[in-house]
Amino acid sequence: MGTKISNLLSRVWEFINKDVENANETKKASVIMRLYTLIMCAYFVCQTVLLVIYGNHIIALAGVLFFFIYLLGFAITYLNETKVALNYAHLTTIVWIIFYIYLLGWDCGVQHFLFVLLAFICVTSHRGAKYKGLIAACLCIFRIILYAWCKLNMPVIVLETSAGAAYQIINTIFIFGELTMIMISFSQDSIAMEKKLIAYNEEVRYMASIDPLTKLYNRRAMMGYINSLTDERRNERKWFSIAIGDIDFFKRVNDTYGHDAGDEVLKMVADIFSVAMKGKGRAARWGGEEFLLIFEDANGDEAFVELETLRMRLQKQKIKYGDKDISITMTFGVEEYDFGRDVEATINSADKKLYMGKSSGRNKVVY
Repeated sequence: MGTKISNLLSRVWEFINKDVENANETKKASVIMRLYTLIMCAYFVCQTVLLVIYGNHIIALAGVLFFFIYLLGFAITYLNETKVALNYAHLTTIVWIIFYIYLLGWDCGVQHFLFVLLAFICVTSHRGAKYKGLIAACLCIFRIILYAWCKLNMPVIVLETSAGAAYQIINTIFIFGELTMIMISFSQDSIAMEKKLIAYNEEVRYMASIDPLTKLYNRRAMMGYINSLTDERRNERKWFSIAIGDIDFFKRVNDTYGHDAGDEVLKMVADIFSVAMKGKGRAARWGGEEFLLIFEDANGDEAFVELETLRMRLQKQKIKYGDKDISITMTFGVEEYDFGRDVEATINSADKKLYMGKSSGRNKVVY
């Protein structure tokens, strides 16, 4: 039984949530319009039952009439005429509020549905703030006019005290129901869009900071990271070390096995660096076959030991490419950052030591 009810409710929601075929109209406006008209239909059903119970058959008949009028508005949204349906609902709401104020007077409380109408228009309209402000002003003036008219004229029908109280309760329930539906529909769309934008911005930021081949930091992102690190540690004078590594005879790999093989070598080196630097610092592709490593809490001697371990691991590593095993070595230059000079000078010093290692035989760490 529960499954049948659940399936029925799912089908009903699919029907209400059905998209429009007109490319110039939005699904959101149609769905809110359908929910709005259905709630109003339920309102007039409850109102009619109440008024029949209290013997106010004339107004009860009016409730039946407006039930079918709103039901027609619901049907119009499936004809790909959302704008027509929205204008129809706006006009219908104004008409029935005037009619009920005329019959029952100000104390019946139906004028509060103008707040629902304002929210409904603002959420479903794509027009600008000036238009919506004008609509708000017009509805405000309209409400004042209704109030002034009620002060000067007696209602046609005076509800009994108990009937009036019940009528106010129904109005309150449905006004809050309509406003809740409109706000939830609007906020869900806004939150979903905001989440998409946040995710998109995060992705753009990530893509702008990452080397697409190795998935390491690119040069720009690494410089930003180093600058933030120096700013953070300047007062504490906590050292860190900068190393630059270069793959030995990388051009030979490309010439012998092809550029695809060279890319595989770069990715393998990057993977090793990513694992080795976790909890110790960051690695970046500095350019070509060069990599820059930051050891956050290591002086030069400690960074030297870490790099020796890395160098030996790389030397033993075999890169599978087709039926070939490619072996590589790397040379590193490392320099401790001591806050006595700027970062660029420290990087240049590490770079000079790298080339000292290159010129003195490669496959070594120079400190």
